[in-house]
Amino acid sequence: MLTIRVLAFLLIAEGVSTLFWIVMLVPSLGWRDRSSVAVIIARGVIGALQLVGGWGLAIRSASAPVLARWALGLSAALLVLEVGLRMSPSNLDPTFRWPLVSAYAVYALAAIVILRPAPDEASPAPGLPTSDD
Repeated sequence: MLTIRVLAFLLIAEGVSTLFWIVMLVPSLGWRDRSSVAVIIARGVIGALQLVGGWGLAIRSASAPVLARWALGLSAALLVLEVGLRMSPSNLDPTFRWPLVSAYAVYALAAIVILRPAPDEASPAPGLPTSDD
């Protein structure tokens, strides 16, 4: 339970820090290239998902683990474009680009594993026979 609380805090912190990052970038969006603006907008959407997913985990919403898993996976994938391939503005030393991407991928994967449903909580896919059939 403590792990879920920590993940909730981390997701909320990521969402809020994304908000501040985007607010700082808004004045410069007019002179950035389209791919950079698309990545910044995608980060904003994913940051909102992280904030909502984290808040949902904090209040123990039933749909929060699914939303948080999606937000973490999408965020890790987008980080490859943002930091790894340098498609968005960053003041990160280039030496640390790929180690940071790798560390975030490990964090996201660990969080996704922690947030996955227990085998008894998982419902079978529609149309598949159950043990009751």
